[in-house]
Amino acid sequence: MDLRSLGQRLGLEILNGIARASLGAPETLLYGTDSRQAIDYWGGTEPGRPLVAFFYGGGWTSGARQDYRFVADTLRRLECD
Repeated sequence: MDLRSLGQRLGLEILNGIARASLGAPETLLYGTDSRQAIDYWGGTEPGRPLVAFFYGGGWTSGARQDYRFVADTLRRLECD
C-alpha cells in the first residue's frame, strides 16, 4: 500500500469512527444474491424528511459501503433520511 492509499484509508477510518459513535447500526437491505449487493439504510422516524441516496465511487467493483458511513451521519444531522 502506497502512502497516499494509506492516508486515504486512515482518513476514512477516523471519519467513520466518529460517525459510528452517534449513528447506530443501519438496516441492511439486500437487492441480490451477492454479499456486495446490499444497501445500508438509516431510516428516520419523522415523516416528511427528505430521503437521500448516496452511491459511492468504485464502478460497482471496488470500495465498500462501510467506508462512507460518515456521509450518512452528516445527512442525518441535516435532518435527511
